[in-house]
Amino acid sequence: MPKRTKPHSEMLMTYLRDREAAVEYLNAALEEGEDVFLQALREVAMANELPMSRIASEASVSRENLYRMTSATGNPTLENLTGLLRALGLRIEVRAAEEVRG
Repeated sequence: MPKRTKPHSEMLMTYLRDREAAVEYLNAALEEGEDVFLQALREVAMANELPMSRIASEASVSRENLYRMTSATGNPTLENLTGLLRALGLRIEVRAAEEVRG
């Protein structure tokens, strides 16, 4: 009898509900490129227990703008990006390049 496994997307959403896992996921995505980071940010937002409309409201953007700014071609302003991260309980942090390469 074949093993029953969860679909990848369901497992990813469960994994991303953990804040530390989400942080690691976003940092890894950021190293891959802006478009990868924006897609990962959308996935973290979708994994959140809050509805996307509420996340958008807390980020002070419309739900449509939230989807648009986290698309592969999105280009969120710093204000929108920090608002979304704040709504997700996250923030931007700047580090010296030497620390990142560690």
